[in-house]
Amino acid sequence: MSNEDRALLLIADSVNNADMYYAIGFLFGDPVIYLRAGGSETLVCSNFEVEEAHRHGRVSNVVSPLGLGYDALRARI
Repeated sequence: MSNEDRALLLIADSVNNADMYYAIGFLFGDPVIYLRAGGSETLVCSNFEVEEAHRHGRVSNVVSPLGLGYDALRARI
């Protein structure tokens, strides 16, 4: 199995973590979530930073916790 076939989960900022910087392609001071699985990549960042991530990053699928339904899930608890 090659490294490209393996799933990868990173949770960090890209200022202090070279692996995260390599994965997303730009400096991000706040922690974000990067997931690579099944040939696709997803970046999860705060609602305020989604547009910046689209503009500067190399990951095309950028979502926020709201986009993943976090608020709806939290309301059910």
